[in-house]
Amino acid sequence: MSPCCPSWFDRESAQQNPGTFTRGAVMSDASEIITEAEMPQALATLFKRVQTDADFRKLCLQNPGAAIFEITGKRLPEGSTLSFANPEGVPLPE
Repeated sequence: MSPCCPSWFDRESAQQNPGTFTRGAVMSDASEIITEAEMPQALATLFKRVQTDADFRKLCLQNPGAAIFEITGKRLPEGSTLSFANPEGVPLPE
């Protein structure tokens, strides 16, 4: 587990069950929503981390909302979408 993850966060469960986390924490309507003003800092943190953390990079590709939640503890607004693409020629994390 990464040192910046909440202590209750289980990345493997998040990858297998998008939106569901351990210890009863679930991205739900009750979770705080990330604001547009907070997104640039969240994305900067995310982009820095994917360069050194293959597991987190895989999470970003599979479940971007869970990756944002892992970084910020906040969910994306209802109806919004976020996706990441693996650069051409760069192998996917295993």
